Amino acid sequence: MLTRLKQHLRDTSYWSDCIVVVSKDNLLNKAHVKFLENKFYELAKTAGRSVVINNTVPTCSSISEYDEAMLLEFISNAKLLVNTLGYKISDTIEDSSVKQKDDQILFIFKPLAESTQRESLLRMDLPF
Repeated sequence: MLTRLKQHLRDTSYWSDCIVVVSKDNLLNKAHVKFLENKFYELAKTAGRSVVINNTVPTCSSISEYDEAMLLEFISNAKLLVNTLGYKISDTIEDSSVKQKDDQILFIFKPLAESTQRESLLRMDLPF
């Protein structure tokens, strides 16, 4: 992995941060890594939050159904951890923006104080 990172360090004009995802038990083989690279590439392209500069689309290796389930869980855990660090690279902008419709807003009027007749507006966004 260090060799691959050193290759990318030669040209830092198109990137500023690096996130490395590793297995704790060295359970990932070459087919697993190719599968993960393809899925992470597709996630980044689909999210549209960044420009993905790759000359080729990573190939998706054929793996067993068991391995695929394990790797999809690995991806889910990695997404959670990466998002926790503040990188929303796999979330689409629509997923992270607040969607609001006029029929989802409840307006309630209530007096500010009993001595004044002015009213305040309380706005509540309902989760429908």
